[in-house]
Amino acid sequence: MPARFPYKPLMTAEASEPQPEPEIQPGCQLLVQKPGDRYVWALGDSYILKQRIYESGCEVEVLNADFVSGKLEQKQGISPIPETELYWREGDRFFAIQRRIEGNTLDKILGQLASGDIARIGHQVGQYILHFKTITSQYMARLDGRPVNDFRLFKPPPDPSYGEYSVCVSDNDL
Repeated sequence: MPARFPYKPLMTAEASEPQPEPEIQPGCQLLVQKPGDRYVWALGDSYILKQRIYESGCEVEVLNADFVSGKLEQKQGISPIPETELYWREGDRFFAIQRRIEGNTLDKILGQLASGDIARIGHQVGQYILHFKTITSQYMARLDGRPVNDFRLFKPPPDPSYGEYSVCVSDNDL
């Protein structure tokens, strides 16, 4: 008995023309895996996703980048700072999506640079850092007024032989 619904192709092999392979667009690609469960991903050609474990104050990186770009936007010759498009916390993870800066990374083109170019880049980096010496404050605090802390410095040592260890978050705790 023949099949009740026989297979009928929509096009015969002779009638169909070979289709060109679609160009594969770049998707999500891991660029860097840093210590401390931190990752940097390329999202296509235009964006970067930074992913790490959430600790109180992770959003300060975004605020610092905005602060720096605001202070340096009027200076000529300063390298661009990535614009943060979106940042959020999801469970114990922190995510930030930034615009990708056009150009090559220094590690990719270092072998092609002349010594004069390397010296010029070094001088530019030095000038960039010197500019930060002009940004001062009456007291040490984050941009939003919270105390400065770095959780990588205040974590207890992994070896129990160090004895009692306590976290100090203010001058009074010392």
